[in-house]
Amino acid sequence: MKKLALLALVALFVPSIVSAQCNPPSGMHWHSSYIVGETAEMFAGATLLWDQLVPCIEDNPSTVCVFGEDDEGWTWNEDHLLCYGPYDPGCYGMWFLDVTSDPLALPGLVNNARLILTYCESGVCMTACGLDTMFVEITIVLPPPEIEIFQDTLTNVDMGVNQAFIPFQVCNGDPAADPRDYDYLITSLGHVGPALNTTGSLTGVPGGECEYVYGIVDASTASECDYDTLTIVGFYKAGPLKVYDTCVQVIHVIQPLPVPLFTTPVVTIMVLAMVLAAAVIMRRRATSKA
Repeated sequence: MKKLALLALVALFVPSIVSAQCNPPSGMHWHSSYIVGETAEMFAGATLLWDQLVPCIEDNPSTVCVFGEDDEGWTWNEDHLLCYGPYDPGCYGMWFLDVTSDPLALPGLVNNARLILTYCESGVCMTACGLDTMFVEITIVLPPPEIEIFQDTLTNVDMGVNQAFIPFQVCNGDPAADPRDYDYLITSLGHVGPALNTTGSLTGVPGGECEYVYGIVDASTASECDYDTLTIVGFYKAGPLKVYDTCVQVIHVIQPLPVPLFTTPVVTIMVLAMVLAAAVIMRRRATSKA
């Protein structure tokens, strides 16, 4: 009975002991115009960034610490938990926090994250004394495909150009993915120049990045309003299987836009040159008469 009574007494005083360790400044809070969304989506291994965090201090100068927590133990950026200041009363932005999810997290997982504002004592972030917290429910979603291709719907080509470069972007859309190698094939219908049958490859495209490839069209003998259709098929070999994506882009032959000769800067320079030339001629005449 004595042990139980002692434990109950300790439990009674623990909240007071913890609260006594906190000596927070009054009036420190997140700026109400920069509150983050209550929900967010990301895929496994990706990084979610909040880059418009604005802490405010109302009364006395104070140090500031901004940090993040979550239920799953994901990785927060290195400089969270650092101490800054002291700052005078006012609002200071834009601060940022980012979190990287577990690469093995499964789609559908929900993680509760907290973006916390607090102060520092003796250069230590007082994580147990959060003054204002924004809560975000993060859901893991399916990652992007292993290969994605993007292009413009329509590209205009100047009539008479013998090498018109028509761009496509081949993307390794998952930032958590290893660098990948892609093969591609670009074909055309042959309505503008010879029909294309261009093959190529990209090596080591980093996760989350894209690289450009081009179909090169000969429009040297094309007429105005001719059109053609370029199709690209990109392949990624994943083990015994091939994953692919394809896109179609229309090109349209147009008259080259005329290059304006007498623009305002050109006319201005010509007038100044004429004025200077006239001044030199008049000075020479005055010198010869003397």
